[in-house]
Amino acid sequence: GGFDGQTIVGACQTSTHGSVIDSGPLYEMILSYDLVGAEGKKYRIEKTNGITDMAKFQAKHPDFVLIQDDKYYHSISVGIGCLGIVESVILEVVPAFYLKEERYLSNWLQVKKDLIKKDVFRQNFHYEIMINPHPRSDKNHTCLVTTRNPYTLIGNETLEDQRRNVLVELLSKRSNSGKPAGLFNLLKS
Repeated sequence: GGFDGQTIVGACQTSTHGSVIDSGPLYEMILSYDLVGAEGKKYRIEKTNGITDMAKFQAKHPDFVLIQDDKYYHSISVGIGCLGIVESVILEVVPAFYLKEERYLSNWLQVKKDLIKKDVFRQNFHYEIMINPHPRSDKNHTCLVTTRNPYTLIGNETLEDQRRNVLVELLSKRSNSGKPAGLFNLLKS
């Protein structure tokens, strides 16, 4: 996601989704949950074909109950903390990679055509649209389109070369006479 103000487990427990077109919700990265339930009882919960060897785990952790059941796994995955306190998780990850973000202004009629054709979903790792709810004089709506795609640094290029434009970021947070803050309030005229 585009927000790093909560933990991975917190995002999963509230069913926060990622922003990648062909990936499911974030909780699908979690292979195993260790949690403390009522009265301090400890559980490890996994899918039916979980990653933990039951005999070895029980021998090493007799104080845990190992549950390998899809129903339990899906219940705890978006449990909003109601089923216990998640103490730790085992995540399935991929090697680190960079994303290149590109932002451009368009209009709703063009964006709608692009969405219907579905090429934007095949061509992008992430595709996001912000629509100005206030129509322009031609009755169309301005859209800010953001794409993010895997990127390899070239030559002597550094991450410092890839930062967002500070002026655009500041303007996008500006409030305009009681209306919602946003770049569109500045660009609509």
